[in-house]
Amino acid sequence: MGRLICWKLAFLLLVLACLFYAFGSGDKSLDQLRRKWRELEIAEERVARLQAVNDSLTQVLWRLENDLEYVEKVAREDYGMVKEGEQIYRLRSSTTKDTTQ
Repeated sequence: MGRLICWKLAFLLLVLACLFYAFGSGDKSLDQLRRKWRELEIAEERVARLQAVNDSLTQVLWRLENDLEYVEKVAREDYGMVKEGEQIYRLRSSTTKDTTQ
């Protein structure tokens, strides 16, 4: 009976050693698997952010191609363009000191 227990214990140790080798070492270890999952999560987050930027740029492009009021707004605000015959008045800020005195 004692000999049977020794064989069972030896077999169990052999199985545990094989499992440790299979899952605990090499390029297919559990640690490596966890790292790869984390890399995948980071990549998916980046894809989501880039998709949001892409959607926003697609919307701006559509507006530039189809909305003349938006084109005028961009031209005025971003490029300082004015309509023919308009005059621009530049006002000084009240916080600016007059240094001509």
